[in-house]
Amino acid sequence: MVDCSVVETEALKQTFRSLDIYYCKFHVGQAWERKMRNLHNVSESDAMRSPLKGILNAQSVEDLELKWKTFIAMFSPFAGTFIAYLEKWMKPTNLSKWALFLRS
Repeated sequence: MVDCSVVETEALKQTFRSLDIYYCKFHVGQAWERKMRNLHNVSESDAMRSPLKGILNAQSVEDLELKWKTFIAMFSPFAGTFIAYLEKWMKPTNLSKWALFLRS
């Protein structure tokens, strides 16, 4: 488990080719918060914060998918860049692994 550092993750991937890397939920949330505040004003960030916490605390793959689809529907009109950033964390092929990570 790592804190979501790109440099650290890439070094681990190059050194240990078959390693499963899990990110710390706290640090992922922190990274999302920084990016959100960088891209959006206070009222937009405030509106997105609770749904993002819901995504981080999803209890199953189904719960995660529902919360993610809801987030996209609610915020895609003004948060396309932020959504693209978040999609890096939640590629559809990794949803099962993502849901397992979220429980830790």
